[in-house]
Amino acid sequence: MYGPQILARSLNEPRPDREYGNLWQYHPRSDRHSKIACWAILFDLLQSCKPLVEQIKAGNIGFGINHEMRDFRTGRKKDLDLVVCTQSPSEEKRDRTSLRSLAEKYEIKLAPNEQSILEAMPMFYETSVGEVHVALEAKACMTEHGKARPRLYDELSSSHLTIHGSSGFAIAAGFVMVNISERFISPGRNKFVVREHAPNYNSHNQPRIVQRFVCNFLT
Repeated sequence: MYGPQILARSLNEPRPDREYGNLWQYHPRSDRHSKIACWAILFDLLQSCKPLVEQIKAGNIGFGINHEMRDFRTGRKKDLDLVVCTQSPSEEKRDRTSLRSLAEKYEIKLAPNEQSILEAMPMFYETSVGEVHVALEAKACMTEHGKARPRLYDELSSSHLTIHGSSGFAIAAGFVMVNISERFISPGRNKFVVREHAPNYNSHNQPRIVQRFVCNFLT
């Protein structure tokens, strides 16, 4: 499994925000972390699921990003971060985005052996979504763990219900990245040029905070 290392390595390179030019490895208003996480999960999945690889080679399967699914029983709609799917019959010709090209677009940092694995994989393309086989929702909890838990639980539960309300046979998957650091600089509490002022820190009583979050999240 290479996903955790790829995610950590890629997020280790901070990106500036638009308002103050502060450098952040994570920003709650950005989906950079979820895009990289989904890419890394798909990278690992292709190495462990031979039937999926065979379907890709046959041209039967593609992937979709930020795909809207609808629970036809309730009308609930959710945008899922990543889906593995068949191609829609109404597919139009367009420039084809691949798993390889997304690595460059998302600025994913691969070690030499990971790059070699990627190049040896069959070409896997983004497509207009037909039948969804796997749907993935990616979330993050970086601070205020106690307050975040009910919201994350509700969002993942809602996604789960929507996926199965849209497709009876699709696999509903969730990914949650949880911060285990004892100190965290939150973009929301530092709305100024950080290099010119002392930053405000969020302190976390670790590992107690994460232990409570995980135990309560699973019960």
